[in-house]
Amino acid sequence: MPMATAVRLPTATAPQRLPLRRPTTRPIVSYLHNFPRDNVSLTLVGGAKQPLGDVQVGDVYDASIGMGLALSDRALISFGYDQSFVGATRADGRLPVRRVPSWAACWWAARTGSTTTAA
Repeated sequence: MPMATAVRLPTATAPQRLPLRRPTTRPIVSYLHNFPRDNVSLTLVGGAKQPLGDVQVGDVYDASIGMGLALSDRALISFGYDQSFVGATRADGRLPVRRVPSWAACWWAARTGSTTTAA
């Protein structure tokens, strides 16, 4: 009759407590430069092209801040805020005359059937 061999199972260890750390905040500031583009054209419905000329898209400044807080070794909470400031776009050195209406103006025009929107 064969002899049974004993198998030793690993014993469970108590979870280690991690050292507490203060929440950290790190503000980040960034800048994005857009290079000018020459001879830009817009393709319309039907394939027709409308020349826009030289276009300089506005530069972007961005600021963000965030914080993370560990509640335990398995759970954490993070909060963040990001704000971008976009410069005006210029076509042939001029600002465009027509402004794009806000979402509220578009919603109001669609709801009331109005053809004019406030910019």
